[in-house]
Amino acid sequence: MKRFICSQKIFDYLHEFNLLEHFSKELINNMELFIYQKGELICKKHTELTHIFFLVRGKLKTYNLYDNGKSLLLKFNYPLSVFGDVELFSHHKVHCSVEAMCKSTLIAIEVSKVRKIAGTDYKFLRLILQNVCDKLHGTSSSASLNLLYSLKTRIASYLLSMSNSCQSNELVFTIPKSIELAQLLGTSYRHLNRTLKELITSNIICKDNKQITILDLNKLTELAKGNIYET
Repeated sequence: MKRFICSQKIFDYLHEFNLLEHFSKELINNMELFIYQKGELICKKHTELTHIFFLVRGKLKTYNLYDNGKSLLLKFNYPLSVFGDVELFSHHKVHCSVEAMCKSTLIAIEVSKVRKIAGTDYKFLRLILQNVCDKLHGTSSSASLNLLYSLKTRIASYLLSMSNSCQSNELVFTIPKSIELAQLLGTSYRHLNRTLKELITSNIICKDNKQITILDLNKLTELAKGNIYET
């Protein structure tokens, strides 16, 4: 991860996402840019929140990591997503992990400074409250994905998200090991492999070890039902 201060670049991002009216000059002066490479963690579950983040470029993956080592995919995140808003004033530890799917840029503000500077700033608090409300709605939907959608739909959505990495549509890409992917999608290793074989037999995808090739993008999109991990 690289971090630096570039006032003009930060101003440009704030202007692009119509955020200038939500931040005081003092808060803007305390902003930094954090750049993460693919696979780097922005937040880790059960750790102390150090910064609140605003994703302005790239793509992130939000997932739950459980004490038994298993993980469960919640959502893929695009600009403008906010991280740390739920924990900001609750003083709770980070409740889920966030990982960069590709090179990603985030505006970061130290939590201690946000609490000191913007604790009574109604414009900033209104922005945070709106994001928390949206997140709670999304969390309730994410929690029921395994019940509402078949594994085939979850796999199709995951593969679509992997192919659409940072607006670069790729029909050939690498996925995690089957046992890791099964945990991420909340299923068993055997069920995952059976479903992948069905997609292969139907000539929707081709699999060579961990490399996936999408053969029929239209059919995969149809199975994904609009991509449940990105709605």
